[in-house]
Amino acid sequence: MQFLKRSSEALERYETALAFYREIGDRLGEANTLQEIGILEENLTLGLEYCQAALELYTQIGDKYSQSRNLIYFTSEILLKLGRQKEAVDALNRAIDLAREIPYQIFVEDATAKLQEIQQKNHGFH
Repeated sequence: MQFLKRSSEALERYETALAFYREIGDRLGEANTLQEIGILEENLTLGLEYCQAALELYTQIGDKYSQSRNLIYFTSEILLKLGRQKEAVDALNRAIDLAREIPYQIFVEDATAKLQEIQQKNHGFH
């Protein structure tokens, strides 16, 4: 639904799903839903809170794949949009460490590429 630009309807459905996952105790489902809400949220600060809540659940259940994915594609992106570059760099470095533990080379490469982009942008301003 989010691809159809029907984000308010998608958010309503995610809220329903979130309640369901919490009711049945499905922490992975809850984390995935929190992340999706965070991605759709127009308020970046609130979106970051949702993504960080998802990250916390992924950490609690020991899902390193989802932790790394969250840090690379969602949390770091929101942090960059908020101008919180150091935190984004820290998130990407943490994602690389997690991806190496799994191991999942694609995540290592994607996070490394994002770090290089950040570095290039910084050097472009000097």
